[in-house]
Amino acid sequence: GEAEPLPLVRRHSDNASLVPGWVFVHVPKTAGTSIWDALGPSYTDSGRYPEIEFACMKHNPPRDHVRNSFGIVREPCDRLVSEFAWGKNQAWFDTYYEDFGVVKAWPPTCEMFNGWVRAVLRRYAERSDVEDCH
Repeated sequence: GEAEPLPLVRRHSDNASLVPGWVFVHVPKTAGTSIWDALGPSYTDSGRYPEIEFACMKHNPPRDHVRNSFGIVREPCDRLVSEFAWGKNQAWFDTYYEDFGVVKAWPPTCEMFNGWVRAVLRRYAERSDVEDCH
């Protein structure tokens, strides 16, 4: 017969260790918020797996393969456009205008988007602590 599916990982009400089961690995801008909402308020957001040390609390990638895990992926260009649309409304986004000369136009233009992509890649090559954690 078929193996019984594992239950989703949930934190006990007494904050004990995680119950064995499926682990959601959140890749930013790939419907993660919707997945978290579907999993419900008892689904833990931290301590899910050993993480790579990074500047974020919520989006640190796993250090190694996470057994019994699942994630959502997205077409890379669509994900990049989504990141841009989300990020342009964040306060830290102004650093791209100020430090990298990204054109600031409303509504956003292709020139603004392309300048932002070049600036993010340049900044990441210089130092990997890009503050949007995505």
